Amino acid sequence: MATVVGNALYVRKASTDQLFVFCLTLAMYGFLRDAERADRGRARFLLFYLGAALGVLTKGFIGVVFPLLIVGIGMIVGRRLSWRELNLARGALVFAAITVPWHALVAWRSPTLFWFYTVDNQLLRFFDARGYVEDDVSSSSLAFVVASFIWAFPWSVFTLARAEPDASPHARWRPLIVVWLVAVVGLFVLSRFKHEYYALPAFPALAVLVGAAWASGREVGRWLATGLFGCVAVGVWALWAGATLTPDQTLYGMAQLNAYYRILHDQGAAFPFPSPRPFSVLLQALGLVLLLGWVLAMLCWARGWRRSAFASLVGLAAVITVLIFRLLDVVEPYHSVKEIAQAINTNAVPADVLVVEGTIEDSPALPFYTGRRALLVNGALNNFSFGATLPEARGIFIDTGDLIRLWAGPRRVFLVVSRARGQSVVAALPAARVHALGLYGSRWLYSNR
Repeated sequence: MATVVGNALYVRKASTDQLFVFCLTLAMYGFLRDAERADRGRARFLLFYLGAALGVLTKGFIGVVFPLLIVGIGMIVGRRLSWRELNLARGALVFAAITVPWHALVAWRSPTLFWFYTVDNQLLRFFDARGYVEDDVSSSSLAFVVASFIWAFPWSVFTLARAEPDASPHARWRPLIVVWLVAVVGLFVLSRFKHEYYALPAFPALAVLVGAAWASGREVGRWLATGLFGCVAVGVWALWAGATLTPDQTLYGMAQLNAYYRILHDQGAAFPFPSPRPFSVLLQALGLVLLLGWVLAMLCWARGWRRSAFASLVGLAAVITVLIFRLLDVVEPYHSVKEIAQAINTNAVPADVLVVEGTIEDSPALPFYTGRRALLVNGALNNFSFGATLPEARGIFIDTGDLIRLWAGPRRVFLVVSRARGQSVVAALPAARVHALGLYGSRWLYSNR
């Protein structure tokens, strides 16, 4: 689990996704631990209900949908348990004690927020039919499956490897681990809206399956050979494609792995970087690493050095992780707001005003780095179209007319925009009072003096 290459991206940022992975894993562990433990008495399965409840608070309704779906199918495949065996009454009390207070308080204090959270953001999102339209582009089902395979590499190659048979009572629940993996990936394949990282909750199940397969060694050699064929094919392609990579091809490839670049590609935006050369170098390095790393693992296995083969794949994942970090270094100047925030802090005094055109989603760290509350001009978009209606949002969301009056006032105003001058709100301001302070990554900084 710790050595899949996707962790290089998804454990380095503040997100509820990894927290939800923990909650779902806790619920599944609680169920599997107690499935054959009738002696647990009143405490039986309470850890399962606790994990599901924490999952709801972490990620919404999916926090309870996944545990119930996985366990429900698992009991059909494995062994049925009665309602009494499931300790349903006490479990329901634990679940309700954790989840009901927050939801009841929100429903009482802000019914519109409750509707937005429960209906629009949970149910309608699954069908890609939200009332509050996001500036977002879903992955296709094929791209989602491919991206999930990539983020779980190199262990995704061994997904179908089987462990040795086990006659113990707990072994009858092994199919539930498979159900866990298939249910998570399958549900999002069917969903009309999904991002490339939505399979993360399935990774612990994959880790258990692959770990069992490697522990027994029963089919590892077969899948190492299959992986060798795939890595040679992909490695040779990467070496060839990297030598001829174009800006359009680079943007298309990035769009398959990241929602932001899918939006750019869908909007027909130009390639946002000076050259595709850094991406070409990284792609060719990836091809070389795949070829050498997997060949080394295969040779170690053929010599009977199982631990060395495993270590080779761990090393392969580590090197790919380094390449991913290097990719982040390449795109960082385009995405980061740290440089523009430093420019604002150098020139601003406490009374000055910070204004961002559009939503704060594209520059969420700007208030953090500047220590200032940002006003959003024409920013009631996407989820903020709902947030702008809340009482606490008064004075934060302004329109073009408000900005023009603020621009002509006595206070200095710093305006951050991501679009070209003629396409942004800057075009509506008096030209004589517009001072361009510089371009920082993908953002322009202007001031009224």
